[in-house]
Amino acid sequence: MTFVLGIDIGHSVVKLAHGEDTEGQPARAMILPATACRADEGAPIRTHRNPHGDGPCAVLIDGNTWIAGAPWRSLRLPRPPRQLSHDFPETKTYRALLYAGLWKTGRTVIDRLVTSLPAVRTLAPADMANLKWRLEGVHEVAPGRSVEVREAVIQPHPVGPFMDLRQGLERSWKDPDTKALVIDVGYFTVDWAVITTGGYVGKKSRGSSVWAVSYICGFVREAVSRDYRLTLSDDEIEEILRSGNSAIRLQNDLVDLAPYLARALDEVTDAALTEIRNALRFEERVPDILVFAGGGAKFFRDKVAQAFPSSEVVVPEDPLVSSAVGLWRLGVQWA
Repeated sequence: MTFVLGIDIGHSVVKLAHGEDTEGQPARAMILPATACRADEGAPIRTHRNPHGDGPCAVLIDGNTWIAGAPWRSLRLPRPPRQLSHDFPETKTYRALLYAGLWKTGRTVIDRLVTSLPAVRTLAPADMANLKWRLEGVHEVAPGRSVEVREAVIQPHPVGPFMDLRQGLERSWKDPDTKALVIDVGYFTVDWAVITTGGYVGKKSRGSSVWAVSYICGFVREAVSRDYRLTLSDDEIEEILRSGNSAIRLQNDLVDLAPYLARALDEVTDAALTEIRNALRFEERVPDILVFAGGGAKFFRDKVAQAFPSSEVVVPEDPLVSSAVGLWRLGVQWA
């Protein structure tokens, strides 16, 4: 049996799906907050010795104990700015979150780890080779506990959601040249790729835009600061976006942020859509299918669907964890 871990390490959450390549056996899926800090920087917090628990865990980074996967509020620390750059996989934070994912499998050997990067980074062979080199090998994830990763596979972000849906798409669309435009909306980037149901991903038909959820938060933060001379954190705005409850108390008044959110969503989705359409201008035909995934998918779906009215819209059952489940499926099928 081959044990496979699909892991998508984002700037808001880490998505995991793992299990053996047993036919008919689903992966175990899990979501962790994408938070990591040295243990001596935050409040004492109970970590889980049982790797199958949903709580935070203690990992070892360069000889120091880090707490990974804990909500920032429980650490009683102001959240540092998230590292919104393409070298995020080279940071200690990324490594701590990776080690948390390795720990959560409960395994000492992972035969195949499948992860993803922003689509634009997968066009740089050196970046891919560097990450693969750092992922493979033996990792001391905690004192006295090591995990060996025997093989690492790296794909563009949109491949995960596509693989999660592929079987269903193949049943509905028999032609292997059927084209799906897969859009994965994250905190740092909006990634897209045109993928055929036969599994082909063209290099010229993939890309990344920074007009993502972080820009929505930034627009709202600046507008509220201008009108109320108060600063909301991006975490607060992101929580409002997720919950759908736009009412918040500012200066003892209950303020509806819906107008701010609407303006921000308009500007950001327009900018991202322009980049996507420009990138697809050399495609011979419009995509047959639109697939939306990621934590911000619901904010982009309607506007993109209006731009491609003849395309069928498909959304994974769980758009957030779909990427990890799809990466796991790819790992199971990898030859």
